[in-house]
Amino acid sequence: MKTLALAALLCLALVQPVQADADRSLDVAAPFEIKGADPALSGSIFQRMGIAETLVDADSDGRLEPGLATGWSVSPDGRVWRFDVRPGVRFHDGSPLTADAAARALRVARSKPGLLDKAPIESIEADGMAVVVRLSEPLAALPAFLSEYRAQILAPAAYGQDDRVVAVIGTGPYRVTEMTPPLRLEAERFDDYWGAPARIGQVSYRAVGRVESRALMAESGAAEYVFNLDPASRARLAGRDRLELLSTPIPRALIVKLNAGHPYLADVRARRALSLAIDREGLAKAVLRYPAAANQLLPPSMADWHDPEAAPLQHDREAAKALLHELGWQPGADGILHRDGERFSLQLTTYPDRPELPLVAAVLEQLWRQVGVEVAINSTNSSAIPEGHQNGTLELALFARNFALVPDPVGTLLQDYAPAGDWGAMGWRHDRFEGLIRDLARGEGGADSRLEAVAILQQELPVIPVAWYQQTVAVSRALEGPRSTRSSAISVSPDCAGGTDGMAIIGYRLLQALLVALFIGVSTFVMMRALPGDMAWRIAAHRYGYDQVDADAARLVREELGLEGAGPSALWHWLGEMARLDFGNSLVSGQPVLDEILHQLGATLQLAAVALLLSLLIGPPLGVIAGLRPGGAIDRALLVLSSALRATPQFLLGLLLIVVVSVELRWLPAAGHGEVGHFILPALTLALGLAALSARIARDAMAAVAEAPFYAFARHKGLSDQQVLLRHGLRNIAVPLVTCLGLQFVALVEGVVVVESIFGWPGIGHALVHAIFGRDVPMVQGTALVLGLGFVLVNASIDGVVRRLDPRGGRA
Repeated sequence: MKTLALAALLCLALVQPVQADADRSLDVAAPFEIKGADPALSGSIFQRMGIAETLVDADSDGRLEPGLATGWSVSPDGRVWRFDVRPGVRFHDGSPLTADAAARALRVARSKPGLLDKAPIESIEADGMAVVVRLSEPLAALPAFLSEYRAQILAPAAYGQDDRVVAVIGTGPYRVTEMTPPLRLEAERFDDYWGAPARIGQVSYRAVGRVESRALMAESGAAEYVFNLDPASRARLAGRDRLELLSTPIPRALIVKLNAGHPYLADVRARRALSLAIDREGLAKAVLRYPAAANQLLPPSMADWHDPEAAPLQHDREAAKALLHELGWQPGADGILHRDGERFSLQLTTYPDRPELPLVAAVLEQLWRQVGVEVAINSTNSSAIPEGHQNGTLELALFARNFALVPDPVGTLLQDYAPAGDWGAMGWRHDRFEGLIRDLARGEGGADSRLEAVAILQQELPVIPVAWYQQTVAVSRALEGPRSTRSSAISVSPDCAGGTDGMAIIGYRLLQALLVALFIGVSTFVMMRALPGDMAWRIAAHRYGYDQVDADAARLVREELGLEGAGPSALWHWLGEMARLDFGNSLVSGQPVLDEILHQLGATLQLAAVALLLSLLIGPPLGVIAGLRPGGAIDRALLVLSSALRATPQFLLGLLLIVVVSVELRWLPAAGHGEVGHFILPALTLALGLAALSARIARDAMAAVAEAPFYAFARHKGLSDQQVLLRHGLRNIAVPLVTCLGLQFVALVEGVVVVESIFGWPGIGHALVHAIFGRDVPMVQGTALVLGLGFVLVNASIDGVVRRLDPRGGRA
């Protein structure tokens, strides 16, 4: 968000760098994927990259300032707001910004889950060059709500049928030239921008999930801004002269949510005991590796809501035990507390999307055990937390909560604690607190009311603060000047046999394709439905972000997608659509599944084809040379090298290549997609393992051919060694080589998910994994079906090639 200092720093780098350079480009790498053109899905990225804007903006300190609105006013009763639209502003397609366009964009935004749909808004209309918002009750924080990324103003042409966002056409200093969800966005300077002109000509955004890959991109110079570095990466990059590490506290807190309605936690003394058992200082240093112990809920960066005079939350194990003893809990033989025949045992739910959370959960489990509380950790999908809140099964939850979705956190506090929320209080009510927050939301009260509300949270502990977050960014010092141009032995598998009658092959393959399609369609449908948890919650979490999901968002997804329908009828419907080659739309992005699959498959096929070509240039020539002299020095060396390459995991091989080629030698970019140089390292990572296999296959086949009578006879006829090899040797070794390489190509397409993750490659493996996490059933079914049918197609192609090379062969 622009409310963060580092986001503001990025915007300044884009708009006002030290030295103007129209030919200059700037690359940004972050873990946040581009889920689609809708601001509800990826608006934070569009806002950070200067592509789309809101009516109200905020500076780095969270103070509201004019954006696309030059100013705003409110009626005396606080129920009618008027935002004056800035004149002379044009969208990236050349159309003018009008109040009608702005009002429509806000109405579309309000129809999606978020802060606006929870605001007491009755209508949003245009009046001349002003947007008028009518409320059912006063909401002083409305301008702050309109500064949030989901309230971005897009051009009328950005919306298709049913107001679905089909393109990102904003008003920012940069306009999109190419967007390839989920990993890549390219933009260029918009010369008709209404504000300060952009000085950098081209900008790009890369979504790179693995933090190791992002750190290597920073170290190699493949990206000038790299966001969200973990402690290990910060330590690695700290001494690099080419980089500057910038860290700042952000308004995100690591929180333990408690079910205050649970009989073990209903008494505030139990909640205080759990809080006293936490060694926040030690935990922050050990896991987060920076001093960020949270002694209250909201961090110092939110100065209006942080009370420096409040009694801090402390660590006192003996005091925790004393409080639990007051409640009648007595230690058992194993040290776990008992009361009335029941153990003090709870389940802590968390999720691995943020890698620090499972580690923090493990530390908490040990700290609470020291005071006699037994905790079982359930690391699952983030949607299990709001789902458990709604059905009442949640006991404890560990998560990170962002209090700066808008500059004023009163909206988040209203949503979470007044009276309760999926990411806030559970089973806890406090009339005075609710009254304070509602008054503040109406614009009544002031600093005293805010501090009193904070004090109530500090005393009652409906949630337990653990740590505050810091954002760390690696920034290239090259931004100060023009950027330089970056440029055991393996034997032939029994499956590698060859040919049968042509018509029989065709019939066999058609039957195989039908059975594969039926099996994949049924099995993927059943498996996705059988996964634990509510499907609507998981789809909503993947679509809108984990901390934007609540019961209303899940309900809207359930109604939109008809998830209450019976399983068999839904399966039959999908099989019928599949027969017409209609895979439907993605449940997450809303885009046609077939279009997304073809796009992702194209990227994977490009990578796989280059990898296969490289493997053919490396492996078979070495295998032929070794096979001509079996047992020789080259043969023995090839055996050792091929065995080593086959035994090396691809993720390790890829990281080694990045360190050597990108970081140390600075020859090639460490990650990304879109340029020729981006192909080489991921393709080489895949090719080396495949080359090791093909080299051994070629070696064994060549050794067998060289010992065959026909080979010796050809030499006795007077043919030179080169002629014998070309006429008789290569043709005969091609049969097992082509067959096995064809099978390996299928494995290559299906198994590139690791390499795609390391190198930020937008392929089908990456798409399949994220579709599974998001319960995107049509995407999973379509992707699996395409891969399965691809396997059949490649096998059929192998049959034809093998029969051409050796008409005597059998079917592959």
